[in-house]
Amino acid sequence: MFALIQNSKVIQIENSKFPVAKDLNWIDCDSSITTDHFYINGEFKITDKSDEEFLSEKKSEKISEIKSTAASLILAVYPTYKQLNILMSKDVKLIEEMNESILAIRTRSNELEAALDLLNDLEEIKNFKIEF
Repeated sequence: MFALIQNSKVIQIENSKFPVAKDLNWIDCDSSITTDHFYINGEFKITDKSDEEFLSEKKSEKISEIKSTAASLILAVYPTYKQLNILMSKDVKLIEEMNESILAIRTRSNELEAALDLLNDLEEIKNFKIEF
Protein backbone atom coordinates (compact mmCIF):
# COMPACT_ATOMS: atom_id res chain seq x y z
CA MET A 1 0.00 0.00 0.00
CA PHE A 2 1.00 3.60 -0.53
CA ALA A 3 0.15 6.81 1.28
CA LEU A 4 -0.06 10.03 -0.68
CA ILE A 5 1.54 12.83 1.34
CA GLN A 6 1.00 16.58 1.02
CA ASN A 7 2.58 18.94 3.55
CA SER A 8 3.21 16.03 5.95
CA LYS A 9 -0.49 15.00 5.85
CA VAL A 10 -1.67 11.65 4.48
CA ILE A 11 -4.35 12.67 2.00
CA GLN A 12 -4.99 9.36 0.22
CA ILE A 13 -4.22 5.62 0.49
CA GLU A 14 -3.86 3.45 -2.62
CA ASN A 15 -2.76 -0.08 -3.52
CA SER A 16 -0.48 1.21 -6.27
CA LYS A 17 1.23 4.47 -7.19
CA PHE A 18 0.20 6.73 -10.04
CA PRO A 19 1.63 10.03 -11.29
CA VAL A 20 0.94 12.99 -8.98
CA ALA A 21 1.84 16.66 -8.77
CA LYS A 22 5.36 17.56 -7.67
CA ASP A 23 4.24 18.76 -4.23
CA LEU A 24 2.82 15.28 -3.49
CA ASN A 25 4.84 12.18 -2.52
CA TRP A 26 4.09 8.47 -2.34
CA ILE A 27 5.34 6.64 0.75
CA ASP A 28 5.14 2.87 1.34
CA CYS A 29 2.80 2.08 4.21
CA ASP A 30 0.85 -0.75 5.78
CA SER A 31 -2.91 -1.16 6.09
CA SER A 32 -2.99 0.56 9.50
CA ILE A 33 -2.25 3.97 7.95
CA THR A 34 -5.25 6.22 7.32
CA THR A 35 -5.92 9.79 6.26
CA ASP A 36 -5.86 10.66 9.97
CA HIS A 37 -2.07 10.19 9.90
CA PHE A 38 0.79 12.58 9.27
CA TYR A 39 4.20 11.62 7.89
CA ILE A 40 6.83 13.41 10.00
CA ASN A 41 10.57 12.76 9.76
CA GLY A 42 10.09 9.38 8.14
CA GLU A 43 7.43 8.14 10.56
CA PHE A 44 3.65 7.94 10.37
CA LYS A 45 1.94 9.61 13.33
CA ILE A 46 -1.55 10.66 14.27
CA THR A 47 -0.56 14.18 15.19
CA ASP A 48 -0.73 17.69 13.89
CA LYS A 49 2.34 18.77 15.84
CA SER A 50 5.11 20.57 14.01
CA ASP A 51 8.39 18.77 13.38
CA GLU A 52 9.98 20.79 16.18
CA GLU A 53 7.23 19.90 18.67
CA PHE A 54 7.39 16.25 17.65
CA LEU A 55 11.20 16.12 17.99
CA SER A 56 11.00 17.92 21.32
CA GLU A 57 8.49 15.35 22.56
CA LYS A 58 10.73 12.46 21.45
CA LYS A 59 13.74 14.08 23.14
CA SER A 60 11.73 14.47 26.35
CA GLU A 61 10.79 10.79 26.23
CA LYS A 62 14.45 9.81 25.78
CA ILE A 63 15.54 12.17 28.60
CA SER A 64 12.99 10.51 30.88
CA GLU A 65 14.52 7.17 29.93
CA ILE A 66 18.01 8.49 30.75
CA LYS A 67 16.86 9.79 34.15
CA SER A 68 15.04 6.57 34.93
CA THR A 69 18.11 4.51 34.04
CA ALA A 70 20.31 6.73 36.20
CA ALA A 71 17.93 6.44 39.15
CA SER A 72 17.81 2.65 38.75
CA LEU A 73 21.60 2.45 38.68
CA ILE A 74 21.91 4.58 41.81
CA LEU A 75 19.31 2.53 43.66
CA ALA A 76 20.92 -0.74 42.54
CA VAL A 77 24.17 0.26 44.25
CA TYR A 78 22.70 2.37 47.03
CA PRO A 79 19.08 1.48 47.81
CA THR A 80 17.27 4.16 49.79
CA TYR A 81 17.66 2.30 53.09
CA LYS A 82 21.41 1.99 52.50
CA GLN A 83 21.73 5.68 51.66
CA LEU A 84 19.90 6.57 54.87
CA ASN A 85 22.01 4.16 56.94
CA ILE A 86 25.23 5.61 55.54
CA LEU A 87 24.10 9.17 56.19
CA MET A 88 22.98 8.32 59.71
CA SER A 89 26.28 6.57 60.45
CA LYS A 90 28.07 9.90 59.92
CA ASP A 91 31.02 7.89 58.58
CA VAL A 92 32.72 10.53 56.42
CA LYS A 93 34.55 7.98 54.26
CA LEU A 94 31.38 6.01 53.47
CA ILE A 95 29.43 9.20 52.78
CA GLU A 96 32.15 10.46 50.42
CA GLU A 97 32.27 7.11 48.57
CA MET A 98 28.52 7.09 48.18
CA ASN A 99 28.45 10.71 47.03
CA GLU A 100 31.21 10.05 44.47
CA SER A 101 29.37 7.03 43.05
CA ILE A 102 26.08 8.89 42.82
CA LEU A 103 27.77 11.97 41.35
CA ALA A 104 29.46 9.85 38.65
CA ILE A 105 26.10 8.44 37.56
CA ARG A 106 24.44 11.86 37.62
CA THR A 107 27.32 13.39 35.66
CA ARG A 108 27.00 10.70 32.99
CA SER A 109 23.25 11.29 32.90
CA ASN A 110 23.86 15.02 32.33
CA GLU A 111 26.37 14.24 29.57
CA LEU A 112 23.87 11.97 27.82
CA GLU A 113 21.15 14.62 28.07
CA ALA A 114 23.47 17.27 26.63
CA ALA A 115 24.45 14.99 23.73
CA LEU A 116 20.81 14.16 23.05
CA ASP A 117 19.87 17.83 23.10
CA LEU A 118 22.23 18.44 20.14
CA LEU A 119 20.35 15.98 17.91
CA ASN A 120 17.76 17.22 15.43
CA ASP A 121 17.00 14.05 13.50
CA LEU A 122 14.25 11.66 14.60
CA GLU A 123 16.22 8.53 13.65
CA GLU A 124 19.27 9.74 15.59
CA ILE A 125 17.06 10.42 18.61
CA LYS A 126 15.35 7.03 18.35
CA ASN A 127 18.71 5.23 17.98
CA PHE A 128 20.48 7.22 20.71
CA LYS A 129 22.28 4.76 22.97
CA ILE A 130 21.89 5.21 26.70
CA GLU A 131 25.14 3.80 28.03
CA PHE A 132 26.48 4.46 31.49
